[in-house]
Amino acid sequence: MVSTFVSGVNITDIRLEYTLVLKALGPLGGDIYLLNRACKGAGTHEDLLNEVLLGRSNEEIFLLKEGFKRVYNKDLVKTVQGELSMKTER
Repeated sequence: MVSTFVSGVNITDIRLEYTLVLKALGPLGGDIYLLNRACKGAGTHEDLLNEVLLGRSNEEIFLLKEGFKRVYNKDLVKTVQGELSMKTER
């Protein structure tokens, strides 16, 4: 396997970490983790939010909201609204 370094960080290690975390958490837990990760820190990863949220059924959105509240003790809707630019929010 070839390792790629960006600013001294091994990208292969980061991808492996995400793969293992998502595999361990399962589909719903992995999506909840990714939603938190997309909103965490400086700058929002709107592309990741779009990937996880768009095209979901009402039931799936309900499960994501409930799970996010249970795991992170935060309201998913308020968290995402606080992170989105006006252009994306529409």
